[in-house]
Amino acid sequence: DMKITKSLNKEFFLSKIDYINSFDYVVIDNNLRKTAITYLLKNITKPIIMDAVSAKKVIKLKHLLRYITVLKLNTIELRELSFKDSIDSQMEDLYHKGLKNVLVTDGKYKIRLKNETTYEMMPKNIEKIVNVSGAGDAFLSGFVHGYVNNVNDTTKLRYASICAYHTLKCNEATSKSINKEVLK
Repeated sequence: DMKITKSLNKEFFLSKIDYINSFDYVVIDNNLRKTAITYLLKNITKPIIMDAVSAKKVIKLKHLLRYITVLKLNTIELRELSFKDSIDSQMEDLYHKGLKNVLVTDGKYKIRLKNETTYEMMPKNIEKIVNVSGAGDAFLSGFVHGYVNNVNDTTKLRYASICAYHTLKCNEATSKSINKEVLK
């Protein structure tokens, strides 16, 4: 229920920022109000990993990219932040605006990561997609798992792809088959 995001405002986070900064990494989705997101991004001192959530909501991040360590978005969300003519040039544009890691999904086509280097990977082929709900969240969780375990970027993308793959094959938004063993 999205009603709770109304109470998760800047005032709420003012008293929580020291606690939030006690963690090694912070993962945020973009469902919070702009004032709360702005406050968090400007005051969190640890690496921030974010999910863009939607094309409508990603716009509030346009002038905050330099505060974000990793932003996961799809090609539609990417187009809202950059008007360049190709996905690669859009990713390059965001990188030059200060976003340290631009993580882009493109459905069944490519998974891309732009940082000092550019990485591309084809997602795992799925014969039959059962449900798309939760696949983006699973994708980001796989990437975060790789990030906090300090694996190389190719392995982070592989973890992300595996988690999304397992979620797309199940009826629920969270696949019960995702565990450390499937990532090996």
